[in-house]
Amino acid sequence: MADSIVNLMLKEHKIINELLSYFEDIIEEDFSDSKNVFSKLNWDIEKHFFIEERAIFKLYPKNNLDKDIKRLLDEHKKITNLLDLISEEISNGKKPSTHNLKTLLSNHSRFENDTFYPRLENELNEEEKILIIERVKEIIEG
Repeated sequence: MADSIVNLMLKEHKIINELLSYFEDIIEEDFSDSKNVFSKLNWDIEKHFFIEERAIFKLYPKNNLDKDIKRLLDEHKKITNLLDLISEEISNGKKPSTHNLKTLLSNHSRFENDTFYPRLENELNEEEKILIIERVKEIIEG
């Protein structure tokens, strides 16, 4: 299989990390442009969470990943709360700190890339993998 859940999600994580780095750079140079970059970053993270929560977590057969999914959903809430705080700071004309967001996103991605998605790939049968991959690609590609 050319595509895998792991590879698709690695690409998504890379896009988010690059946008976050770009946001950190541009906020130093042009505060007004940073608002647009943050809006794109926020949207890509929301889309990423939608992919995970709707196209992956909902479709996998219930098994021993339940604890991991709860962990990831809790992290999604924490990340969303940080995004809301950053958005509020930007709206108030303040330069936000991205340190906590960067740390949480990094830890979240590392767990998904190194543990969660490889385990998921090992536990699913080919039919289940294909269904998830098709759904993920449909969301990514539109």
